[in-house]
Amino acid sequence: CNRKKITFLASAFDIQSLDNLRKLKINYYKIPSGEITNIPYLEHLAKFKKNVFLSTGMSNLIEIKNAIRTLRRNGLNKKQITLLQCTSNYPTKISDLNLNVLTTFKKKFKLKLGFSDHTTNIETPLFAIFKGARLIEKHITLNKKMEGPDHKASLSIAEFKKMIDLIKNFNSSLG
Repeated sequence: CNRKKITFLASAFDIQSLDNLRKLKINYYKIPSGEITNIPYLEHLAKFKKNVFLSTGMSNLIEIKNAIRTLRRNGLNKKQITLLQCTSNYPTKISDLNLNVLTTFKKKFKLKLGFSDHTTNIETPLFAIFKGARLIEKHITLNKKMEGPDHKASLSIAEFKKMIDLIKNFNSSLG
């Protein structure tokens, strides 16, 4: 990442892994969907006072509200939290994205919004941007035939570049 001048980011699935990431002095932490109800995990991470991306797949509004409250009570301010709309299917069908929830999140939580995309399409991040997302998580792979759920829900590097070009063109079109 340093050689390529990009920011390193990783998800930790337990407190020990959070501590290992902290040793790397990273500035951003992604809270995986499965940890949104893990209160000790959220309390521990909030004390780092770093920016977090809170993935909301598999959760309801009450669980999201509780997670945000836990993060805020333990040291994070609203500006440090980005709420990611996520559908936890690999790959996700476009008809299952439920991007209107971004409008609900904006009204209810008044936080920065993002989109954790598990479709195989290059245009779906644009749909989320239209709905207010300002951060996009998209998986890439070197080979879609590799084992594991992420590879078949990921873009090739060429597809990823096309997606980035679409987003750049959209942003440029805004003036």
